[in-house]
Amino acid sequence: MKAKYLQILGRIIRGGENISPSAVEGILGKNPTLNALIPQIVGVRDEIAGEVPICVIKGLATPEIRELIQSEIVQRMGTLYVPEDVIPVETLGLEDYPRTTSGKIQKAKLAALVRKHLSRGEEALDSTTGHDANLTEELRSIWAKAVGLEPSRIRLDAPISEFADSITVMRVRDRIKRTTGKALSLSAMAEAGTIEKQIKLLQGMGAGQPNGTQEVPVERPTRQGTPGVEDMVHLIEDPELLGPTKEVVIETISKLGLGWEDVEDIIPAYDFGTIMSQTKLYDSWNFNFSILPSRKVDKESLRRAFEAVVINNRILASLLVWDENKLSSDDALHVIIKRSPKFFDMIVEDGGSLDTVEDLKNVSLHHPRPDYATLPGPVYRTMLFDIKETGTAAMVNSVHHCVIDASMGQIIQEDMDRALGAMASGAASTEAILSKLHPHVDYKPWADSYYNLRSGVEARAATKWHLRRLSSLPQHVEAGALFPSTLITPRDKYNAALVEGDDCIPIKFDIPDIHALRKEFPDITPQAVVKSAVALMNVHRTGHSHALFTNHEASRTYFPFVPKALAALSPKLFEATDVSGPTYQNVINLIEVGGDGGETVLGFLRRVQAEQTLLTRHAAAPLRQVMGGLDGGNRLVPEVIGAQVYNWVPGLGTVGTNPHRHHEVLSAVVRPHLGLSLNCGLGGPRNQTVIVQVRGDGFELGGLRRIGEEIEAITKWLVARSNWEAPVGGFGRALEG
Repeated sequence: MKAKYLQILGRIIRGGENISPSAVEGILGKNPTLNALIPQIVGVRDEIAGEVPICVIKGLATPEIRELIQSEIVQRMGTLYVPEDVIPVETLGLEDYPRTTSGKIQKAKLAALVRKHLSRGEEALDSTTGHDANLTEELRSIWAKAVGLEPSRIRLDAPISEFADSITVMRVRDRIKRTTGKALSLSAMAEAGTIEKQIKLLQGMGAGQPNGTQEVPVERPTRQGTPGVEDMVHLIEDPELLGPTKEVVIETISKLGLGWEDVEDIIPAYDFGTIMSQTKLYDSWNFNFSILPSRKVDKESLRRAFEAVVINNRILASLLVWDENKLSSDDALHVIIKRSPKFFDMIVEDGGSLDTVEDLKNVSLHHPRPDYATLPGPVYRTMLFDIKETGTAAMVNSVHHCVIDASMGQIIQEDMDRALGAMASGAASTEAILSKLHPHVDYKPWADSYYNLRSGVEARAATKWHLRRLSSLPQHVEAGALFPSTLITPRDKYNAALVEGDDCIPIKFDIPDIHALRKEFPDITPQAVVKSAVALMNVHRTGHSHALFTNHEASRTYFPFVPKALAALSPKLFEATDVSGPTYQNVINLIEVGGDGGETVLGFLRRVQAEQTLLTRHAAAPLRQVMGGLDGGNRLVPEVIGAQVYNWVPGLGTVGTNPHRHHEVLSAVVRPHLGLSLNCGLGGPRNQTVIVQVRGDGFELGGLRRIGEEIEAITKWLVARSNWEAPVGGFGRALEG
């Protein structure tokens, strides 16, 4: 046992890197305040990093002391050396460190006491001396990473609505569950209102207990053999379509050397994904992610991490097929392929070597294989590279939008980070890495539920709501509300890999007045403020009375259309935050803008916010039914989507920060063939910086930049206190000069 202790204490191996406890102690000892606490560094086992340093001090572990320890180590040694936790020696049941008769601190005994303390997971009575303080810092850190702020700028008593939107709250909730083992319900997260109140809820819970009820178990689906009629929801009513289904699937996958025996499952695509694929709007919506591991790995190891992530998210191992004639349906089907070595050989490619990290980013911008991850699939693939500059392997992952949305992208990146961390702690095989990944809610229950319930009363009610407000859509399109009205490049000629220039025109600007607006009118969200500016930009450009554009909705709260009484039986069962697959929707905005003598800025913001709330509530309305209920809707709706999309992206404000421990996403490139694409978010060190990423084929680069600048000017005008009671129709003054 003594030899084991010496191995841990002499050197801490964190993420494959050596950490000298005495070196860390030496740095801390140079600060008089910390030196008085006699800081001692010991190592403990960690599931991900292998070993992590823990700092034990003789005194109280106040938030100020924790921050001082972190800042000293970060500035003088780097983040790798920051202790995972700070524990007062009193918490270990001692008044002083264990010492020899000569007064020397016994590190082996101290390390054993720390391990015993952590393994018990006891809750300290004093929030400044143990677990409660650790929980506080854990939540502060989780929130800081989610919104792109320094932990010291996260106020525990501030209303969460001041710095985070609903999607960020859902993402944070899942991270809290993975980090602490405690699961707050979505309603509890919303009702808490502040981080401080969330901490109090968590302190009263046991691990794995969401607000006193048992956590719903999540397991990876397994199937022996191939799916039968009872396994494919689209065949329940028409089992005679089994033969045609096999025929359509085999016709596609046989071109890849695959057969029906390689099929694990068939999952129906939801309306929006189906329509975007069949209209070919999705053909240009692929993502290319350039990913650089934080430690040196070779290609084979990186491949195993990639394989584990795909196995943990099986929707990524799929193709998308449809045939209206053979299947007597206009639905598309996800074909899930068994994750065999043969399949991985198909989706993993050795790209050779690159000189620099910048070259890696350029691959994601101008991919050498533009057909990568295009329909019918495979829809998720990777190219592995050796980077001479860093001496490590790296990857560019390509994924089709039919299996990913922003929330799914977060799930994949968190899994990749955990997979690379597992490798750092010694996991060598794909199976060993997979054992360290948290299973997610499989996509099939969500998709099958959507398929079954899309004709139910809840779905019909949502559809009717959209049809009522969009009944005049054809007239507005005819009057010139569509902006931009044309594209520069014909759809069949567009190739994202050949587009010149950077991925987008980035516009960043500060709106400090947002704090006063949010404080006095907390119901008005930053998303609605920027969306209002986009609406005003549209009417300025078209001269029409209404702004017409679409926006994405995450639709991640609960499974769509589940009856309220049924959901109440087990709310956790129908939560969609951790569904491994796309759930996002697209909705049409038709916003009227009055003249100089009408509605005030505040009135307009509140109206846009109210409409946004309803759009979110009814976002999952089956798009096929909405299109069918509008005059000329089958043509008009794809045309409106293809013209302009506004997308509020939670986490976009964290650009420039790295929320991951074991890798960095250097670039995430998407160049959708739209007239105008606006990805927007809020962040920055004071949570007042608006980010607008402007893309589109409706304008040359100069035209795109001018649109971004107009949105900037109008947004600043809207939040200025002096304009709150002014007529919103006077926004044109913001664009003068």
